[in-house]
Parts: sequence; structure tokens; C-alpha cells
Amino acid sequence: MPKQPCCKACYYRKGDAVNRKLRSKIRAVRWSDWERFCLQALELALNRLRDQRATLSEGENALNARLFDELRRAKRLLKKSDPCHFVEPRSECPVQPYGVTDESHRRLKATPDITWGYHDTSEPDPLKATRDFVIECKRVRTPTASGWQFTSHYVTDGVLRFCQTDKRYAEGVPSAVMVGYWQNQEADRHLDLVNQELAAAKLPPLKGIVKPCKVSRLRHQGHFQRTFVVSPFNLHHCWIDLR
Repeated sequence: MPKQPCCKACYYRKGDAVNRKLRSKIRAVRWSDWERFCLQALELALNRLRDQRATLSEGENALNARLFDELRRAKRLLKKSDPCHFVEPRSECPVQPYGVTDESHRRLKATPDITWGYHDTSEPDPLKATRDFVIECKRVRTPTASGWQFTSHYVTDGVLRFCQTDKRYAEGVPSAVMVGYWQNQEADRHLDLVNQELAAAKLPPLKGIVKPCKVSRLRHQGHFQRTFVVSPFNLHHCWIDLR
């Protein structure tokens, strides 16, 4: 058994030592480590979501809620000595102000599906020290009978939010991720339609192979430019087969 503190003073000294160790680990986090950890946890969560596809609702909000639960479980399953392990993801949390710029009311009401971040103590400006990894999710499927184009909204209500100055998702960081819930038909047709929308928005197309029964990672053919930091920007795409 671990040795118990002999008195209250020893108990608090031990607690302070643990907290100092934890803070030193969090201070050591770099964005590349954070990005790797978040993508690893996301892929694990998406695979667990696929295993439950027989009981899943088709609606985006319900899928996001289940994904958020699985993401928190995946975080616990990953190596606990990883300093990234100690920070919790947040569901539908409004974007945080970055710097001292005049934030629009509309932007502060923008709510990415999932944000997962930390405070960068190496940043000299405390107003620019938030480092959020943003996860935005959209359904990928054929249009509804009423004409709702899911592949169009994947871009207009998803990808473009990382470029639009009135949304500015993932401001201050160099990367984020889009999740595609692939729900029907073959993926190649959906990918072609998404790329048509990207071309209309003057953004680089997605490249990669969407594989059945697993998580597929797609990337833009080159980073894209934004009018706010960080630019160029790297937007990952993870599509999961939920058919």
C-alpha cells in the first residue's frame, strides 16, 4: 500500500507536489502534441460510435451527443501519463475571444460542436493564450425529399466557418478537424459533390480514399489561406462509415 501522510501538513505538501508535477506536464504541451492526441482520441471515439450504429439516431445533434460521450471515454482509455490526458473536451461551447479585437456579437454566439483546448503558458499575451482544437461535425448523405443538400452544407455550414471572419473557428491555432457522418450511398459521389462546393468557395479540394467500415482521413490538397491567424491553415477531415 502507498505510504499515507502522517499529518495534515504532509498531506498538503504531497498535494502541492502533485499539482506542481501536473502543471509542469501541461506547460510542456505543444500544439503538435495536442493535435496528435485529439485526433487519436477522435478516431477511437468514431470507431466506437460505428460499433453502435444499429442503435444510432440519424440526426446530427443526437450523433454529436453520442460522439461527445465516446470522446470522453476514449480520453480515459488513452495513456494516462500523456500530459494531454488531463484536459476535458467541451460540447457546444461558444468560441472564446482572441486578443483585444472588437468581437462581433455573432461570432461570440458561434458554437463549434466540440472544442478541446488548453491554456498555453508560453504565450506572453494572456489574451491570446487559449489553444482550442475544434471538432465540427456534419452528415454526409443524399439530399432529403425537401431538397436539403448535406454535401453543400458540409462546406457552407462546416468548412467555411474556419475561414469566415464573422465565425473564425479555431482562431489562433494552425489546425482543426471536420467529422463526416457517412450515412448512405457510395462515398465517392459525396466526395465529388463536396469538392464541387469547395471549388465554388475557392478552397483546395479534398484528397484521399474513403474506406468502408472504418474511419477515413482526408486532407485538402494544400493548406488554405485565412484573413486571421493562423494562416495558412490545416483542416483535417475524418469520415466514419455509419451505413
